[in-house]
Order: sequence, then structure tokens, then C-alpha cells
Amino acid sequence: MAIAEIRVSDLSGDAPAFPITLDFGDAGEISIDVTKAEARLLRAQLKEWITARTRATTPTKKATAKRGTKAFPTGKGSPRRNGLTAREVREWARANGIEGVGVRGKLPESLWEQASVALGK
Repeated sequence: MAIAEIRVSDLSGDAPAFPITLDFGDAGEISIDVTKAEARLLRAQLKEWITARTRATTPTKKATAKRGTKAFPTGKGSPRRNGLTAREVREWARANGIEGVGVRGKLPESLWEQASVALGK
């Protein structure tokens, strides 16, 4: 005998429903089960916010800058700062047990300074 799971709306208790997940950044992420009608109502109520949004994804258009130009530098870990690349700073931080250094993104000024002093640059 098979058992079917029926999802019901968190708002009205009606079925069938499906989950909608909303991410509020600092406030966290919520998931709510809604019917199709409730989802349409929610989208209508959020329409002004949705049209004013900033896209979270990057555009699909390819970069047009050529390699070797200022806009698209070449070489490992370009650009350099204090004679160091971001890659060198990250490797130094990992080797010295500094936590919280990601593989991408901006590095804190204090980390650049620590690496520069430690590596003599």
C-alpha cells in the first residue's frame, strides 16, 4: 500500500500547495507552502519590490575586454598590491592558520598588510 503525501497551504490549509522560499539576507531564509492562488496574490503584492530589485545573478553577456589590458589583466592572481597578488596573500593566510579567508572576493586591508610585513614586501 502506497502512502501519498499531500502538501497543504500554511496560510489557508487548502491543498494542493507548493513551497516558496524567500531569502531576506540578514534576517534569514523562509519557506512557506502556498496554493497557486496565494502565490499569485503574493507576487501581486510584491510586484513593486520585484520590479525595483537588483538582480542577484550576473548578466550573461561575455566580457569584451581583451587579455593584457587594464580591464582584463593577465598573469597569476593579477592585479598586484604591495608586490603581492591576492593568490599569494590567500596562500600565506592558509599556511599561517588564518581562518575566514575565502577563495574569492575582496581581502581585508589588514590581511594585505600582515602578509606584506610577513613576506617582506
